[in-house]
Amino acid sequence: MGSNIGDAPVLPKLRDQVPPDQEIGRVIVDGAYDTRECHDAIAARNAAAVSPPRKNAKPWKPTSLPTSTV
Repeated sequence: MGSNIGDAPVLPKLRDQVPPDQEIGRVIVDGAYDTRECHDAIAARNAAAVSPPRKNAKPWKPTSLPTSTV
């Protein structure tokens, strides 16, 4: 990949290197991955994203009703 590709777009490809039958509990990343797309990609594997907010972070508007994790 060239240097013009940011970190966040690569996350789904990295996630897909983990076999689908292997559980992912947490994904610990830096603030570059604090995007809705990254959080959605991590949640798609029923994992929790652990990351600091980006420097310019603002609260996201919900796109759907929250689901319970209990």
